[in-house]
Amino acid sequence: MAHHDVLLVEDDPGISQFMRSAFRGQEMYHLEHVDHLAAVQQRILERQNAGLAPYLIILLDLTLPDGDGQDLIPWIRRLLPEVLIVVLSARDQDIDKIQALQNGADDYLTKPFTMGELLARLDAHLRRILSRPTEKDLHLAAWSLEEDGRRLLTPDGKEALLTSKEYQIMRQLLLHAGQIQRYQKLLLVAWGPKQLEQTHYLRIYIQRLREKIEPDPNRPRYLLTEAGVGYRLWLEPQEA
Repeated sequence: MAHHDVLLVEDDPGISQFMRSAFRGQEMYHLEHVDHLAAVQQRILERQNAGLAPYLIILLDLTLPDGDGQDLIPWIRRLLPEVLIVVLSARDQDIDKIQALQNGADDYLTKPFTMGELLARLDAHLRRILSRPTEKDLHLAAWSLEEDGRRLLTPDGKEALLTSKEYQIMRQLLLHAGQIQRYQKLLLVAWGPKQLEQTHYLRIYIQRLREKIEPDPNRPRYLLTEAGVGYRLWLEPQEA
């Protein structure tokens, strides 16, 4: 059975030993462990240099001997756009959860937690990741995106011809319909790794897409802004 590589970043010996023991009984996961932030960067870069597949999941504590895990999340996200980042922290304030999600984390679990809850969340995330369609032509609900001619059909019966970058952005949004797509991920998909800070490019293209797909581009019902984070596409329209 193929396994998924997981990196645990945890400096508490008791917690790390407990989790290593628990994951040994899970055939689908292969767990590696480090206990400080610098080692995370080292492991990720070593795998890249060796030509190995990146980690699929990173389980990240926030309070570590050499710094705050919050500061590392954007670095991980830039280098590994597809990795699943799950924060495991004793910090239970909303401000910490919001900051982690805005930095690029996918989920946040407050200590203490049970292994059952953690594994259930990982399994749910993986089901979504592994069930994403891979074909170029997408047909989801009443939406249809065709690679040939870059033609988009909307639930309102609109037919839009997209530019190359509009197509890449729209395809990413449809592949992850209902989920927030962060600015950096959309920039990576459409422009590549050298333009990850050029969010103004993205705003221009999102507005162009709204003009093509929204009944009222100034009051979007499908292509929604998640302030400070990114954009989300709803297959069913939101109330105007």
